[in-house]
Amino acid sequence: MGSHTVQILMDGANLTTSTTLASGKYSFSYPIPNNASWLGAHAIQARAATPNGTLYSGVVQIQIVLIPTSIKLTPSSLVMTYEDILRLDVTLRDNRQRPLPDAPCYIIVDSSNISFATDDGGSFVMYRSGSELDYGTHTMQAFYIGELPYAPSSSAIVTVTVDIPTNVTVNLFSERFFTSHYIVGNGTLVANASTPLPAQKITISIDGVPMANVTTDSQGVFGFLIPASQFPAGTHILRAAFLERDYIWRYSQDEVAFSIFSQKVGKYPFFPSIPGWGGGIPETIPYLFFGEYAYFTWLLVLALIGIAIRILQTKKRKFELAKRAEHELLVSMEGAKEATGIAAAGPEAMTIDVSDLAVSARTPNERIVMYYHRLLEFLTKRRRIDLRESMTHWEVARLLRTLGYPDNHVEKVTVLFERALYSGTDLADSDTVQMTSSLGELVITKLPGVVRAV
Repeated sequence: MGSHTVQILMDGANLTTSTTLASGKYSFSYPIPNNASWLGAHAIQARAATPNGTLYSGVVQIQIVLIPTSIKLTPSSLVMTYEDILRLDVTLRDNRQRPLPDAPCYIIVDSSNISFATDDGGSFVMYRSGSELDYGTHTMQAFYIGELPYAPSSSAIVTVTVDIPTNVTVNLFSERFFTSHYIVGNGTLVANASTPLPAQKITISIDGVPMANVTTDSQGVFGFLIPASQFPAGTHILRAAFLERDYIWRYSQDEVAFSIFSQKVGKYPFFPSIPGWGGGIPETIPYLFFGEYAYFTWLLVLALIGIAIRILQTKKRKFELAKRAEHELLVSMEGAKEATGIAAAGPEAMTIDVSDLAVSARTPNERIVMYYHRLLEFLTKRRRIDLRESMTHWEVARLLRTLGYPDNHVEKVTVLFERALYSGTDLADSDTVQMTSSLGELVITKLPGVVRAV
């Protein structure tokens, strides 16, 4: 039935009226006033008078609440230095993302309460320097007080740290280590990119497991040595981290990858593999030499005899070459002297002081040292190169390269001399041959003019 009046009741009191359509349906709307007394739960019911009596609808429960809001606090950085400036941006919106202008708000920075009102765009900006905040960790949060019809709200808590930047670097002496070796490395710890930090602890961990705490020296340098046997073969990650630090220092770390290899020990002594022989010591020696596969046994025996003969021939040849090379060196020195047109010197010109050596150079080490001293005298007295007594053998090498002497022969002579005199190992006759060969090339090299060492 149409055109019937329907009363809308709220909490039993008349709120408004509506009229039914021809289909018997009706609708209504009522503006909610900006009044705090309307907040909360209410019961809505419809009532209509008919010829058959008064009709009531079912009760509908409603809840009137404040309009939700959201306030957001955004810092320009979560980590800053003492000299940096921190910017705090605040935005306030309702549930439809509409800005709330001139809204009363405040920010709590640690224990300080700072009140403010939003601008026409529902925003606010505040600045704080690192020196105002001071070193340490600071908590910040923004609040909207709320006013009808808007609900109060608060932002998430923001943590900002003021500290001094640090930088850790770590280096390994190798990227490959055997299980029987040590993982050796070092590194540095600096503040503000360049200032060394002494007496600070650095935690060394491998694959996330702490292995050692090391302390930096006066230059901010630290070193470590860890047994590689503690780790399986494969690739690992070593990390140096500045964990145990005062609150004013910023955390930093560095990582480097390395590999560990296991050393496989072969079985020795061993027996050769011969077709038809199952391995191990044969049960019968005659079968080995006269059996079905004796051909391979005799072939192996002949090969071993040939190797032994070759070894003896090589040793004899090296000895002959060493003797010949010594003679050729002396001849080449005299020939170079005559070719340069330098007046011959007396017998004392080629004498050398080898009082610290044996009376006669019988070993390769002694001969190499003697050859080197003769070369120095030749360069000084025949080539007129001023080699000072205070110069090391590597300083001599650098000077000869500068003057144009062949790099490879200068390098060879210097390295052999160093090994012969300082390494404590016995050199071979082949090393003597190499020494005399390189000396010969240096002797015949012609350089114009008189040279003075610098």
